[in-house]
Amino acid sequence: VEYPTVDGALSQVCYYQALEDCYLRFADKVEKLGGGGDCSFDAESPDYFVFHAPYNKLVQKSYARLYLLDARRKYEKEEQKTTK
Repeated sequence: VEYPTVDGALSQVCYYQALEDCYLRFADKVEKLGGGGDCSFDAESPDYFVFHAPYNKLVQKSYARLYLLDARRKYEKEEQKTTK
């Protein structure tokens, strides 16, 4: 009987890349639909998030990553305002 092998480290990297891509695209879309201006989307805007949870630490790290992405987005927006 053959069993599939899983590269756990690669699986996590792929998960985080997909999370970042989906979150950033979703946040941009929400802000565009909101008309820009003062309308901003961050990790505290929704009531809840649904994560794939093979183990608890992945969920905690994923949620923390959303806050990191928010901080990065906020910094980039401020940089764009100052360079204009």
